[in-house]
Amino acid sequence: MIVFVIIPRIFHALHTVSTDDAYVNSYVTFVAPRVSGQVARVLVDDNNRVKKGDVLVELDPEPFRVQVAIKQAAVDTAQAELVTAQATVRSQIAQARGLRFKLQHAIEDVDNQVALIRARVAT
Repeated sequence: MIVFVIIPRIFHALHTVSTDDAYVNSYVTFVAPRVSGQVARVLVDDNNRVKKGDVLVELDPEPFRVQVAIKQAAVDTAQAELVTAQATVRSQIAQARGLRFKLQHAIEDVDNQVALIRARVAT
């Protein structure tokens, strides 16, 4: 029975390296985010191997949704202002055409009055 306990321990001791002051030489890469935000979930554990393109964390999407809603409201407001400006321009064009018609009518009236005065002077 002792053989079954001692032989595996001796085998393990001969094939295992141990030390009190060892260190591991490895590559460590620091990660910097592209955007700021609150981390919702961490998808890797410490000292895990990762590859380029692996997702490390998920950010809380709510602040981004709020920003999108704010920007969408600004776009909607700008579109409404554009429609209002286009309506104002159409109104001003119509007013200018009306004033031009009144001016042409006034010029015709003056021409008619001049012709009438010339006809009276001639008679």
